[in-house]
Amino acid sequence: MVMRRLAKLMAWSLLCFGLFVWSLRLETLPAKAESPPGSATSFRNKGAGKRSPQNSERQALMAEGRAAQLIADYPKALAEYQEGLQLAQASGNKKATAKFLSNIGTVHRDLGDYERALEYLERALATRRELGDRRGEGMDLTRLSSVYEHLGDYTEAFQSCEQALAIAKETGEPMIQANALAGMGSLYRQTGQLQKALEAYSQALALDRESQRPLAEASALASMGELYCLMGQYEKSLQLVEQSLAIRKGLNHRRGISRCLNVKGTVCRRLGQGKRALQYYEESLAINREIKDRRGEAGSLNMIGNLYANNLRQNDKALQFHEPALSIAREIKDRRAEGTALNSIGVDYYGLRQYEQALQFLQQGLAIHREIKDRLGEGVALYMMGYCYRDSGRQEQARQAFSSAIGILAEVVAPEQSWRALRGLGSVEARLGRNDEAVVHYGQALDVIESLRSELGEEKTKTTFMQSKLQIYDEFIILLQTLHGKYPNKGYDRKSLEVFERKQGRVFLEEVGQSGARSFAGLPESVRARESDLDDRVALLQSTLAEERSKAGKGQRAAEIRSMQQQLTQATAAQASLQKEIRANHPDYYALKYPQPATLSDLQERVLKPGEVILVYGVLDNGTCLWVIAKDHFRLFSIGAGLKEIESKVHNFRKGLETVLEAIRRKEAVDGFSRILRSSLKDLEQNGRELYGLLIPEGAQKIIAQAGTIYVVPTGHLYSLPFEALVSPGKAGAKEPAYLLEGHSVAYLPSASLLKVLREARTRKRGEAPYPLLAFANPVYPGMKSSLPKGIPLRSAAPDAAGASVAGAEILDLRAGTYLQLMGGSFPGLPDTEDEAREIKSILGAPDASQPLQLKEAASRSNVLRFNRENKLNQYRYLVFACHGILPGEVDFVTQPALVLSHPDPSTQQGGFLTMADVLGLQLNADLVTLSACNTGRGKLQRGEGVIGLTRAFMFAGTRAITVTLWSVESKSAKTLTTGLYHNLKSGKNLAESLRAAKLRMIHREAGEYYDHPFFWAPLVMMGDVS
Repeated sequence: MVMRRLAKLMAWSLLCFGLFVWSLRLETLPAKAESPPGSATSFRNKGAGKRSPQNSERQALMAEGRAAQLIADYPKALAEYQEGLQLAQASGNKKATAKFLSNIGTVHRDLGDYERALEYLERALATRRELGDRRGEGMDLTRLSSVYEHLGDYTEAFQSCEQALAIAKETGEPMIQANALAGMGSLYRQTGQLQKALEAYSQALALDRESQRPLAEASALASMGELYCLMGQYEKSLQLVEQSLAIRKGLNHRRGISRCLNVKGTVCRRLGQGKRALQYYEESLAINREIKDRRGEAGSLNMIGNLYANNLRQNDKALQFHEPALSIAREIKDRRAEGTALNSIGVDYYGLRQYEQALQFLQQGLAIHREIKDRLGEGVALYMMGYCYRDSGRQEQARQAFSSAIGILAEVVAPEQSWRALRGLGSVEARLGRNDEAVVHYGQALDVIESLRSELGEEKTKTTFMQSKLQIYDEFIILLQTLHGKYPNKGYDRKSLEVFERKQGRVFLEEVGQSGARSFAGLPESVRARESDLDDRVALLQSTLAEERSKAGKGQRAAEIRSMQQQLTQATAAQASLQKEIRANHPDYYALKYPQPATLSDLQERVLKPGEVILVYGVLDNGTCLWVIAKDHFRLFSIGAGLKEIESKVHNFRKGLETVLEAIRRKEAVDGFSRILRSSLKDLEQNGRELYGLLIPEGAQKIIAQAGTIYVVPTGHLYSLPFEALVSPGKAGAKEPAYLLEGHSVAYLPSASLLKVLREARTRKRGEAPYPLLAFANPVYPGMKSSLPKGIPLRSAAPDAAGASVAGAEILDLRAGTYLQLMGGSFPGLPDTEDEAREIKSILGAPDASQPLQLKEAASRSNVLRFNRENKLNQYRYLVFACHGILPGEVDFVTQPALVLSHPDPSTQQGGFLTMADVLGLQLNADLVTLSACNTGRGKLQRGEGVIGLTRAFMFAGTRAITVTLWSVESKSAKTLTTGLYHNLKSGKNLAESLRAAKLRMIHREAGEYYDHPFFWAPLVMMGDVS
């Protein structure tokens, strides 16, 4: 025993005494005496003064216990403290006895054994008071406060903190004051006083930093991060938690690391990033089990269960985590954790539609939350009871529960819970026939959601955040649609359109607004420069931080993360200040850069021109809304087909197009090819007529009859449908199909609001581009292997061996990523695109001095980026890219939609893919970008945003319109369409009429025998403002 003690004394006297002063809320030296672990000062402090061997041994036991507690080795910490306690009691040293009693109490607190923690801390407090040790008394009072809080006795907890603050004021001890403020912050949070909590934590943080107590600083940062998460300010939450995590990782503070991981998981869960959230939660759970932190284990289990219940809708799986969490909470007598687990199990049974069982657990949770004055927990229990009552048919009870919850949740500032309660109340009021109240409360729920969304910076984060919220928009639209059917003159149809526009394409709308703002006339250059610098700085910091956070834990650079977060906080504050200044002094510019969804009045009075109609489609699960908007007409139609039926009908329509593609792939002989064309045309005509009748009801047909241009706002699978190829009823006995295109120009928009932004930007442009054309065509492909099956390269087909003409001899090569998938092999050259580009140059009269043709090796990614770098891209009115187009996965290493320019790039010898990310970095000032390639209109279909691909990227870069393709386009038809488009533009037609005229020429067989088939003329469509 003696040798063991001497060994401990020698080892720990050199190192561990410095470690323990970093620990949070543990008995430490005064702040001025603290030193980093292992420093010279620490060594001198250890050796200062003359101590008896017994005193030195006690100090060694104390140091070793604190070091073990710091890294959550609780059994070792208890063993050292208990041995030290025995020595102190044996020697009659009451001051040392009090210290050991206090630290043993904190270990039991950290382990979740609150009754035993209370016993030891009360003994320590009594001893301190007996000795008149005011400093020690203050420390123990803050520790007792945290134990009372976990036991749900908030009255005693508040009193303990207030007594500690009085002692801190009397003694001038900043550490006691900081700990007491942190305790008050936690109590304010639990009782729903979030602003007071934030103020208390902020004061504690300042004191901790001033006293150089890094673990206490980390705790305050994490607490503030949790608060901001609760308040829906997720980016602020992550910034603070990352700072806390960096400190805790540096000190190997396992319990604190676990806490930070849980907060990060909750932020990810609320942003809809379920997979990432689960990784954080599971890592936290593993740490808690390893260090035997029962309270932390219960918390992690509860959070994993919440993820399965709320995000993944696997309520039976959620129970497997929530039930053990409840058992642990009861075992350690943590009343708040018990109430939380009961609420969670109630949610699980609600998801399993076992409403009575759910109510039993929720009522138990409600009783506990009320007993311990946990207002947030009370509000959650009440609104979940509201859903149980609603779905079991007890609407009045549901209304009362929701109303009570809303009052509480507003009081405690819990927006994530508030919008759910408001949504529930709106749905109940609708069932009770309280229509006006239902509309108000649904609207308030959307306001809360959009307030949360406005706090987010990164566009990707905004999109994922909204994914889990879209259903409430659809619910509200369905309610308004139903009310409009009953009360057609109350404006519910107008309101439903506004709700749809609040939901649809918001990120795209904001991106195009930012793009238009770049060329806004009237903003002082000094303001523009400041704004640009701040925008660039914030964007760079956000992307760099996101990249660093995505690394595995050991690969993250904690110091760099902390520094970047501080820089980002400063930059965003400066950005917000400048935005306020711009809003006050330059309102037109502000409205363009930060656009709001358009109202019906906006569209009819300030956006639409005579002869224009917008068809807005809201495809829902069990039906579809169609809003038809003209300058002097507006009507809402209900279409019976929902998501699955629409998908099936669009798929059937496109099968007729795929049949033609297959025939070309097989090099079908002319006779066979002609039969396939006739057969597929018959199928297309039938399916096109069905879709026309379904998607354009009779009343809508009357409104569009006099329209010259139809703008289509599609959702879901309607994005892949060429509306111009729909077949109208036509005249009885007509031999040829009457396509929608024959009566109207057709263009596409992701939302009606986008047309408003595009036109506002156009009227405030600083000037038109000086040159007419820049074309990238006939790129060089010396041979690039696809990841797809091997096969022959794409090339012009020749007559077969018997001399019989095959379809491929007449139907030239497809510019096809999808065709490459069918055929395999290398990208073939596209020499005909050079002819196409030269003809467009001739049509537009582009001067050679403007370098309009970038051909062969010059048609490269590096050249596009060079033009952009030298600020030349924005000098061209029309841009043409005549090349191959690919989708993610069609070629190795390409994960975004891309244009295939010269490959490998002649300048860099790297990939020649101009990706969506590249395009987002371009700066254009174009009226039209033409993508004469395949599948450029396709991309990732994102609910609420539409297709995220090259179309969106080029419009963000700075064009008001773009032509893209919906399937693999055949080369001759591509050239006919593109050159015809520019010929018609030169003759004075607008964009929409120019493309329509080129297509009509093909429909009327002026381009060749086969080209009246929609496969050849319909793939090229136009998006944006085409007037």
